[in-house]
Amino acid sequence: MRDLFLIGSSAVFVAMGLLATVMGNLRVGVPSIVLFGSALFVFVSARVGRARTVRALEAAGTIEAIGGVRMTELRSRKLGMAAMCVAIGVTFSWQFAPQGWWPASLGWLITVAGGALAVVTVVRAPSWVQLNPTGIEFGSAAMRYVVRWDHLAAVKVGEFNRVPMVFLALRDVAGLAASVQPAEARSKLLAGMASSEGMFGFPLVIQPAAFGVEGGWLARALAQYAAEPGRRAELAERGRIEG
Repeated sequence: MRDLFLIGSSAVFVAMGLLATVMGNLRVGVPSIVLFGSALFVFVSARVGRARTVRALEAAGTIEAIGGVRMTELRSRKLGMAAMCVAIGVTFSWQFAPQGWWPASLGWLITVAGGALAVVTVVRAPSWVQLNPTGIEFGSAAMRYVVRWDHLAAVKVGEFNRVPMVFLALRDVAGLAASVQPAEARSKLLAGMASSEGMFGFPLVIQPAAFGVEGGWLARALAQYAAEPGRRAELAERGRIEG
């Protein structure tokens, strides 16, 4: 119900912004369209993502995945966020320019932050997750490590700020730490896991939408391969992983 209220409210303000723009009041119409249009996009995306996760969890039958292929973080999501920040920042600066440099500078700060995010997203190698017969391999520009299937204690689907997440509980943290490459990144990973444990109650967290897969599909696949050792050989095959 809350989702529908937020979506409906945002849609109403977008419509009012369009009406104001058509009537010639650009300083009211354009900011309303940009700000509430961005909010509407976020709320609708979250609603659709949660619905897809629920449907995947409720689906009967066996979930199959093909291993040896990396599920790479989607740069389009971060670039979309960057574009949204730039649009909001420019609109903010334009709206408050008549009131002096100080209010307008806040908008330009948001614009610069959005541009910086876009540059980092393009230049930096994306994170990735790969399912292998031995376990779940995680990688980024800074490190790579493996969670062995036998070390995976539990898989849970949940939300954080209304965004679907997959939470992983571990039986053997030492085994995971030993797999970290390069070894110098081990302390960074352990610190991140401790922070995640304190915030979520789980040492490892995956945001499925960042990799273009459904949370329910990913959680069921991980749980099944952890519980059924005989099926892990399937992950030696190569192909495309789809959510």
